[in-house]
Amino acid sequence: METEEFKLPKQIERILAETAFYFTSKKELLFAEVVTNSKYTTELGVDYDNWDGGEHGHAIHLQLPREIYYKTIDDSQNIANTIRDVFNKVMNISNEHFSNVFVELLAEPIQSNWRSESGLLHDTSSPTLKPIVPSTNTSSIWKEGCIRAFFSHKDNTKQKVQALADQLMQYKISGFVAHTGITPTKEWQSEIENALRLMDCLIIYLTEDFQNSDWTDQEVGFALGRNIPVFTIRMGKDPYGFFGKWQGIQGVDKKTPELANEVRQYIYNHPKLKSQSTEVLISAFENSGSWAESERLMVMLQKIDSMPSMLIDRIEQAYKNNSQVRDCYYVQKYITGMIKQLRN
Repeated sequence: METEEFKLPKQIERILAETAFYFTSKKELLFAEVVTNSKYTTELGVDYDNWDGGEHGHAIHLQLPREIYYKTIDDSQNIANTIRDVFNKVMNISNEHFSNVFVELLAEPIQSNWRSESGLLHDTSSPTLKPIVPSTNTSSIWKEGCIRAFFSHKDNTKQKVQALADQLMQYKISGFVAHTGITPTKEWQSEIENALRLMDCLIIYLTEDFQNSDWTDQEVGFALGRNIPVFTIRMGKDPYGFFGKWQGIQGVDKKTPELANEVRQYIYNHPKLKSQSTEVLISAFENSGSWAESERLMVMLQKIDSMPSMLIDRIEQAYKNNSQVRDCYYVQKYITGMIKQLRN
């Protein structure tokens, strides 16, 4: 069969649409996201089976944007095979089928300065190989070794929001408190944009006048566009618009420590932040500088129900190597039971 005689090329968009509808109906949203957001190329007639009149097999390459591709990378073969099977179910073309589906990273332009902008590039001229950090990068915005939280708020709540951010630091959550009530200089705008680009999550301090700002809705839109976790603290106003689907945390009449602990729970338990939270806590445990800090971190580690064995090993090594951990009575009392429970 000549290439121009194949019927499949004219049907690919319909097949993609029906496949996306199928996965959505089954609540298999990652599969639906892959199909919907992919660009594709095809290889026609890659194989042929002459049984029962003959049937031609085709291959399709689904090329995905970076943020979606890396969601699939650990199980890409299974995802590709599942999509292939559904393609063949929904298509109605005789003597043709999909033999192979390949899930691939879409070739996108890379910023020429991506190394220095990452904040991870080491200065090879320094004997300590310290990272080269841009002036507006993480060191001037976030505390090191913490989850990076950007606070979006009205300027008239700045003191309350800063107090909340200070409380969250004990949980290794570093808060950037945005200044919304001033006309920013170019340098200040750059710092805001950098914080938005580097944040791990956004915390909205939602007051009645939240929308009366040139910046707050833009900050929320930035976070939603990056598809990072958004947490809303309701201070007399309910979430609206694109972030209205989340109920939010009730903040009215709550004291700052109580509210901080509740925010901490939401952040630690979010699927996109859970593994990072565990890593942050263990790193802090390894470097604890006092018995009191060790106890506080131990209490939070006890709330984690599972983690990879390599992280459990690090907890054991911290107990062995750090005297501020090893000599803490609370850690001594509970670490053996916690390790045993995590390894089961």
